[in-house]
Order: sequence, then C-alpha cells, then structure tokens
Amino acid sequence: MKRTMMAGIGTAIVGGLLAPQACRGEVLFAADMDAQFLYDHAFFPSRVPALREDGNSLQFDATHPTGDHLAVLLRYPLLPADPSRSGIAASILMDERWRDAVYGDRDHDVIIGITDGTVLLGFQRSDNFGGQGGRVEADLDPNGVKAVDPAFPIVIFDCGVPDVFSGTITLSSSGSTMTETVGDGTGSDTYARHIDPSSSIDLFVLAGDSPEQYDIRSISVNVTPEPTSVAVLALGAMALLRRSKDCRG
Repeated sequence: MKRTMMAGIGTAIVGGLLAPQACRGEVLFAADMDAQFLYDHAFFPSRVPALREDGNSLQFDATHPTGDHLAVLLRYPLLPADPSRSGIAASILMDERWRDAVYGDRDHDVIIGITDGTVLLGFQRSDNFGGQGGRVEADLDPNGVKAVDPAFPIVIFDCGVPDVFSGTITLSSSGSTMTETVGDGTGSDTYARHIDPSSSIDLFVLAGDSPEQYDIRSISVNVTPEPTSVAVLALGAMALLRRSKDCRG
C-alpha cells in the first residue's frame, strides 16, 4: 500500500519521504495512514503496540490492569496552531478489526477523535447491546496519557459493530458538534466542552475500557475549514470511504 499524507499547505509523505505537493482545494490536512505508517510515526502514550504478523494491523494487547481504562493509545499531529483559523471540520474514518479469526469477538469499545492537548472530543463504536455509537468528551490529564472527568459514553444511536466506522467533528466559534456513522446507524450531537479551532490539533485513539484488545488496520483523516452545509460533510465522508477502498484494493 502506498502511504500518502498532506499536512498544512503543500507537503506530502510518500513511502516515508517528505516531498512537495500542490494543495488541492481548501484541505488543511489529508491522510490515509495504514498500520505500518502509524507504527512508524504516531506517538503511543500508554501502551506499546505491535504490528501483527501479517503487517496489516496495529495491535494493542489486552494484558493491562484496570488502571488502563480510558488510556490514550495513540496521538498524531494534524494541525499547528493558527490564530487566523475560525473553524474546521475533521472527518475521521477508522478500520479497526473487531471480529478476528484468532481472537473471536472481543470486548472492546474504541474511541477516536481530536484534542488540543487539554480537551478530548470524540466518538465511539461500542459493542454494548449489539453495537452503539455515541459522543465522548473528556479532559486530558496533565501527563497526556489518560482521559479524566469524562462524559462517557453518550449513546446517541444503536447500530451493529462493523470494522469500519466514521464521523465528523466540527469546531466553530459557536461550539463543537459531531456526526457519526456506524453500520446503518447515524447520529449527531453537540459537545458540552469546546476546542478552539485556532489551537494545535492532534488525532487521538482512546481505550474505552480495560482490559481490551484493539487491532487498527488504518485511519483516514480529512480536515477542511468549517463547512457551510451538511452536503459538504457528506462529501467529506464519501471521500474518506473512497480513499479507504482504494488503499485496500
């Protein structure tokens, strides 16, 4: 799989090499990150992951104590701080292996989203009650390794437990909102907490419970200035799905 990334204006990583790239449209960040890329470039504050033997997924094992509950598994920088930035929409698609020929149907409730280093805003794919999606928000502890004081989880719809799920988190001067799609279910909600869109923004993955095992195949992210319509959000989600299918092919 070829790994490509566009970060900021006009940069890309192709096969691990930094190279110039023309900025198409108003994309602030775009990346399709497979397991190998995440293993090489992401930051892992709480657990040391391993690449599975097939090289297709990043595995966080389940041999951790209860204290690992709500641990930050992964962080990756998306945007530097920019005082001129008034709003963003971050569309995120995760392919995370729930059903596994070796391990079976494992108990895990994975959370993904964005953080400014102080506040975590995300969404969850939970295996509770046949699968649920919902809003998750919390503060980040001073050491950056765990969510504290969480609103967790706020269930907004029932769904199955597919490997692939996605959502869009929108930050604006008026507040922060989310829309998530898991299987046939879709829901939207408003966060009580807020992230200033001009802040530096990182991607995060959070362990929903402990001990749980996670196998991340890939994460795709597309960040644009705050959209002006719901149609733009839908187009962003469709683009992520197309990129995910192209990378698998």
